[in-house]
Amino acid sequence: AVVSTQSTGYLIDVSIGAIQSGMVKMACKVLEEEIDSIPGDNRRSIGIICFNSKLHYFNLHKNSGQPQMLVVPDLEEPFIPTIDELIVNIKEEREKIKNLLSIIPTVFADSKDPDCAVGPVLKAAKELIFRFGGRLTVMMSRSPSLGEGTVKKRNDTSKLEGLSLAPLNDFYKILALECTQKQVTVDLFLFPNDNIDVPTVSTISQFSSGSVFYYPQYHFEKNPIMAEKFVSEFRHYVVRPIAFEAVLRIRCTSGVNIHSFFGNCFVRAHDLIALANVSPDVAFGAQISIDENLHESKLAIFQSALLYTSAKGDRRIRVHTLALPISSDPQTIYNNLNIDASISLLAKMAVEKSNTASLGDSREACSML
Repeated sequence: AVVSTQSTGYLIDVSIGAIQSGMVKMACKVLEEEIDSIPGDNRRSIGIICFNSKLHYFNLHKNSGQPQMLVVPDLEEPFIPTIDELIVNIKEEREKIKNLLSIIPTVFADSKDPDCAVGPVLKAAKELIFRFGGRLTVMMSRSPSLGEGTVKKRNDTSKLEGLSLAPLNDFYKILALECTQKQVTVDLFLFPNDNIDVPTVSTISQFSSGSVFYYPQYHFEKNPIMAEKFVSEFRHYVVRPIAFEAVLRIRCTSGVNIHSFFGNCFVRAHDLIALANVSPDVAFGAQISIDENLHESKLAIFQSALLYTSAKGDRRIRVHTLALPISSDPQTIYNNLNIDASISLLAKMAVEKSNTASLGDSREACSML
């Protein structure tokens, strides 16, 4: 079965901090260079919105001639142009898209606007992309400072042991759940030179099966190592294989059950997670519970089935089956422990625990596992 095409929306912070750090210039350069390598077929589509204290839409429709910018200062109920003007087919409008990416750094080069209206641009973008499903990629250099989703600075972050990393509002979680229902993932690229409240804004990626990329003190000249890291990771991100509209179910042998999932996903049932997007770079953890005596069994069998839509629109299923020997000898278990998988699971469990408890309590909980 072939489903509708999937789209990617790039939301680029053009506040003064983002411009001066060189983030905007490098992001546009990589996108311009890799526009032909974005996964998919001839139905691939893209849209670009820039934001600071205003929203900046770009009309890329074939009848518009050169790219046209529409500036919207109203953040409470922002005007949203028609979808066909903002989200266009990459093959049909390739040169116009590349031209826009080449001029965006110049258009905003003299901007002195310090603000970052992340919430309003996300709400506007989701209305555009909900028709297609796909992915929103957000690049921001500071905490949201205007409109819905504004995040105030935490009171006291000097005492780490008692510090709570719980989200300061539910705006981004609610938005993430809406995105998941419409098969849209939100990925964040963060470039803070000051403070960004990652625990709050990252919930939009956590519950929409997205990813968070973090580049503290980013500057293309003053911090070349971080700049090189961003270019490398963003280039890989743009061209890596991707699947859409996925669900993952894990089945276990009798007597063993899935207790909980860890990672950026939406849990639909005790053994089923929904993934608006999935790529080879993501990992999920599952904690199992042993509900029956397994002494008479020789193997514990696990089977995962991933149902997804490929970048070319084909509906596919990928099945993995794993049979593990059962042992009551602790030394045998320790000798066969997968260190990488264990550390990955512990890290995910620690992050989730820190969203509801202080850092000290989270550390103690993880040490008891």
